Amino acid sequence: GRNVNTKSEDYVRFGPRVVDLDIILFDENAVDGVGNVDEDDDDSIGSHSSSSSLIMQTEELEIPHPRMQEREFVLAPMVDLENTDGDTTIHSDQKIIHPILNRSMSELLGSILQSNN
Repeated sequence: GRNVNTKSEDYVRFGPRVVDLDIILFDENAVDGVGNVDEDDDDSIGSHSSSSSLIMQTEELEIPHPRMQEREFVLAPMVDLENTDGDTTIHSDQKIIHPILNRSMSELLGSILQSNN
């Protein structure tokens, strides 16, 4: 594909361009189209261990994202997912665990916020 960050004569404003999509985490837990954990699945988010999370490193892709723990804009929405289900019911025991660092998204975000003070 063509690099859209370089100026060229064939560039068309709002035309086709390369999409850069970062996969932050991937977990094998079943999630329905609304973002709710499948009730029939024994591995709910609240009880899952990091063993169900994919760890992958290739030349093109690394999961989990190698710098996600450094980015407040990534962690803050994940903390929201940790603390609510699709109906915004608070679940204090529901944690999303980083499969390599073995820390919850809340803990990782707390580290960033503490270091910013």
